[in-house]
Amino acid sequence: MKKRKKIIVVLPSYNASLTLAKTYREIPKGSYDEIILVDDGSTDNTVKIAKKLGIKHFIHEKNKGYGANQKTCYKEALKRGADIIVMLHPDYQYDPTILPSLTVPIEYGYADVVLASRILGNPHYGGALEGGMPFYKFVANKLLTFFQNKMFGMHFSEYHTGYRAYSKKILKKINFNNFSNDYLFDNQMVVECIKKGAKFMEVPVKTAYFKEASSINLVRSLRYGFGIIALTVSQKIRRKRNTNSKKNNHEISILTYLTILGFAFIFAVDRLFFSREFMQFSSLADSFLHGKLFFLQNAHTYYDTAFFNGHYYWPLGPFPALILMPFVSLFGNGFKDGYLSLPVIGIIFALTFLLGLNITKNKISALWVSIGYIFSTAFIGVALNPFSWQFAQLIQNLLIFFAILGAFKKWHPTVIGFFVACAIATRFDMIFASIFFLAVILWENDLIVKRIKNAIYFLIPVFFSLISLGVYNYLRFGSFFEQGYSLQKLVVPELIANRAAGLWGLIHFPANLFYFFLKSPDPVVIHGSQVLVFPYLNANPWGMSVLITSPMFLAIFKANPRNKFVIFSVITALFIFILVMGYYGIGYMQYGYRYALDFYPFLFVILLFAVKKSFPFWLKVLILITFFTNAYLFLF
Repeated sequence: MKKRKKIIVVLPSYNASLTLAKTYREIPKGSYDEIILVDDGSTDNTVKIAKKLGIKHFIHEKNKGYGANQKTCYKEALKRGADIIVMLHPDYQYDPTILPSLTVPIEYGYADVVLASRILGNPHYGGALEGGMPFYKFVANKLLTFFQNKMFGMHFSEYHTGYRAYSKKILKKINFNNFSNDYLFDNQMVVECIKKGAKFMEVPVKTAYFKEASSINLVRSLRYGFGIIALTVSQKIRRKRNTNSKKNNHEISILTYLTILGFAFIFAVDRLFFSREFMQFSSLADSFLHGKLFFLQNAHTYYDTAFFNGHYYWPLGPFPALILMPFVSLFGNGFKDGYLSLPVIGIIFALTFLLGLNITKNKISALWVSIGYIFSTAFIGVALNPFSWQFAQLIQNLLIFFAILGAFKKWHPTVIGFFVACAIATRFDMIFASIFFLAVILWENDLIVKRIKNAIYFLIPVFFSLISLGVYNYLRFGSFFEQGYSLQKLVVPELIANRAAGLWGLIHFPANLFYFFLKSPDPVVIHGSQVLVFPYLNANPWGMSVLITSPMFLAIFKANPRNKFVIFSVITALFIFILVMGYYGIGYMQYGYRYALDFYPFLFVILLFAVKKSFPFWLKVLILITFFTNAYLFLF
């Protein structure tokens, strides 16, 4: 007769006194052999209640972290001869009654790991949102799961559940002691099981979010999310055919640490140095929710608003406000533009990496250029500055990179057109981005009829965006073409003088060209002398040369000038460049020349073709140097 496998349930606990008894009593009797609780330095009565219930328990004298708690859970369970180990949060967020659903597939050899999914569709259990999962966590869960599935070739509904079962066989293959002591531990376990070739199953679980249920705050959620991105990218890259190459492994490690350092720097600067002023898009989103097109409050304190017929309007494109509307609706107008900046930057990083991988077919090269774009170009200026002007350029970059990736992945032209249309509704000069996508569509190796049809599909959302913007302008200013820039209430004297010479014209070319190509950092000297003092150099708020902030684009001259994508990118970038150079604003209150970000995505495409065959060592050094010089100049 076959011996029954020993099942041990482990409860990683921290301040679970209010929910422990209820969780314990609903675990089906007879579905397990033993329950172990590990208390991670709780300050309530968790241990006292565990004793009263007769649960075998272990105590961390001080709080070591969620991952450290699980390490003790698994070590103690394995010591006690467990064949199947079920990890269940004792906060009653997950339905304990389905425990047999997790153990039976392992017991009969159908799986090594079973995950209880909050997302997996099942009408009986309801969905995660029905169970009270916060909307932002649901969206983040779906995005991170989609990203990891694409990177690992899996089809999970989620990676982040706190209810799961492992076989002894798979746990003994994993050196989980080397994993994080924090929440990233769960994800590391799943990723390592994938690497070890484990057989997975998912079962649906009903969840309940309530006050007593444990949940990580927004800051730790962001840290967890970016930790997952860094983990996934590093693990994906490590699966190269030449994983035995010490040189490649060393380079991957450097790039992974550099990515983590860069995002940590962005997060720290945002948290420590910036207030939540100048967040006009969140206020505009609040106005939209109230059926108004003008600011409802504090408008007189905002810079660059357009005053017309007794109301203050925002001249910039409205699409970022549309993105913010669900968040402002859920969290109130205290939800600011800058709260989305870090997630948007993370998605742009992922998009640049995927685009680089698609063109270069080399994961290390793709990672180099992604790090370079985010941290070693003027992009870092909008990443570190959460104001509305910079937020608009983050959204514009996000949309254009989605469209470019779609063009190379051959998405439906209407989808690509949608992203471009939204970019136009964010920054109007993105109308010239259409040149690249129309050229790609019309030069496809298809029948002429099909190419024309695809071009029409692309243009439908673009025309809809243009018509909508015209109506939006008319409803505000009584003109289809007035965006509000000529009506802005400017406070900077130089900008007032510039605008007096015209919103756009050849007269503005010399100043823009100077700041884009030639402007150096300003020396910091003792007043009345030429003696340099710390920090020695300051970034000029009117802009600095691309050679200082974004020198990696020098490598674009290595690209094959006959490549059709290079030609399309050059033409598109040139049109946007000309439009930007004639604008009066220059981009005041910036790091680098931020208006260049309107055409940088197309320079990025050229760069990818330039490094497709080989990634020069000098470019790697240049990216590393600029990474640190940009950080230094921005801070000081």
